[in-house]
Amino acid sequence: MIKLNKCYLKLTAIFFSLMLISSHANAQFFKRLFGKNKQPTEQAAKPKAKTYESVINKTFSSYNGLFTVHKNKDTVYFEIPDSILNRDIMMINRLSQSSYGTKAYAGEELDDKTIQFTTGPDSTLRIIYNLVASEADSSSNVYRSVERSNRNPVAYVFPIVILGKHGSSYVIDVTKLFTATSFLNAINPQSTAAKTIDEPKDFKIAYIHAYPSNVEIGVDQNVNVKGTPDISQGSIQTNASFIMLPRVAMQRRYADDRIGYFT
Repeated sequence: MIKLNKCYLKLTAIFFSLMLISSHANAQFFKRLFGKNKQPTEQAAKPKAKTYESVINKTFSSYNGLFTVHKNKDTVYFEIPDSILNRDIMMINRLSQSSYGTKAYAGEELDDKTIQFTTGPDSTLRIIYNLVASEADSSSNVYRSVERSNRNPVAYVFPIVILGKHGSSYVIDVTKLFTATSFLNAINPQSTAAKTIDEPKDFKIAYIHAYPSNVEIGVDQNVNVKGTPDISQGSIQTNASFIMLPRVAMQRRYADDRIGYFT
């Protein structure tokens, strides 16, 4: 009887020992599962927000006017103030210089557009073309239909790199406008110059002039020359003018080839 009790006591001790080990293992498991007793990990350092001075540093030349142009070598930023958002701006591209054989002459208009700078819903700034192809009286029953069928196209979308010093302007990187064909150097297919020159390339900013109501940017470029047997390559310089239009629009006229330059 005594021997049986001793065996029983040994078995009982072993059983409770196994229970304790099991319960401890289970506790550790649940702590790991639910995050208790987790060792604190070192948090990743958050990237510092860009400052105005870190983007527009001393290497940039700045031209202040209707909007500010910042340039450093081939990098160009526009700083667009709140005051000109959603305002009509006439963009006129003219030929300011041309080489022999192009049969195009300084002062000739190459293209024109009415643009607006607008903010997008996702921290972007957009350039849209304000086209007036069709219009209806706002009191007319067809007004909404005409509006929906004549939406102004978005020409370019730029991420906002940084806000201005006072938070009332937006800095965008517009370098791509000067490294390829864009509305800044476009040649309208219907213009006289389009008959003799095409495929502009090798773009280089020649000058930037900024004034309170307009900004002027000159762009040098090489072109192919058409219709001249002894000349196949030429060089031109175009002048892109950004001109602020009145807040209250002037009276519109019906398009008439006999008057004016713009329809």
